[in-house]
Amino acid sequence: MPDVMGAAVLLDRDGTINVDTGYVSDPACIRLEEGVIDGLRLLTAVGLPLIILSNQSGVGRGYFGLSDLVDVNHAIAKQLAAHDISVAGWYICPHAPGDDCNCRKPLPGLALHAAQDFSLDLRRCWMIGDKRSDLQLGDAVGASSILLLTGEGARHSDWAKATGKPICSDMVEAARLILAGSSYPATQLQAAR
Repeated sequence: MPDVMGAAVLLDRDGTINVDTGYVSDPACIRLEEGVIDGLRLLTAVGLPLIILSNQSGVGRGYFGLSDLVDVNHAIAKQLAAHDISVAGWYICPHAPGDDCNCRKPLPGLALHAAQDFSLDLRRCWMIGDKRSDLQLGDAVGASSILLLTGEGARHSDWAKATGKPICSDMVEAARLILAGSSYPATQLQAAR
């Protein structure tokens, strides 16, 4: 079993965990991406905490309220819990792109807050997402990153290739990559290149 002290898997939400239907605000419409259950089970089986970091500018733009956001997060958590998967923490940026905040990915605020709350060594963490901004957040805090080809991943795959980021078809492939090497993700990332 790998040494997971201070490590975690940081996850984008829409397009990574659940299908991104655009400004997701209806909990009744939540569908998980293919492979999410099996992939997250692999990660939690070795004791890696799962922490969601998500930009939710629909709140700041006035498309939906904070209570809608909480309801969607609860619906996702409930679907995961039905498979014995729990999310250790939810960190959300509700701001619009033009707002002056330090939490909108790729800025590091969400990851730094999670690191403080969970005593994480971000250099031992992985950031998994379907967008360039997700992976740039990983870079900003020294975490290793994986681009998923779910959600908007295909649009960002050329950038990911050019910057040497691993690209995985789904969460199962990403989990296997994380678990394949040593306990330090940076070492695994070098092996994956």
